[in-house]
Amino acid sequence: MELYNIEDKNKYEVFIPSGTGEFHTQCPACPHKRMPINQMKRCFSWNRTKEVGYCYHCGASFVEFKPIP
Repeated sequence: MELYNIEDKNKYEVFIPSGTGEFHTQCPACPHKRMPINQMKRCFSWNRTKEVGYCYHCGASFVEFKPIP
């Protein structure tokens, strides 16, 4: 799945496993230059029902990228 960052128009490839509810992982847009204790913190949340994502660290919003055929 490719994600499209609404804020700075970059594309990121992220694997979102199937399931229900929200999926949490590291944000593809974050530099993750934080204190060592927080480096593995999952700041990216993907809502599977709404198909939108948000990073709680950098504030980036994401939607799924669907190319036009």
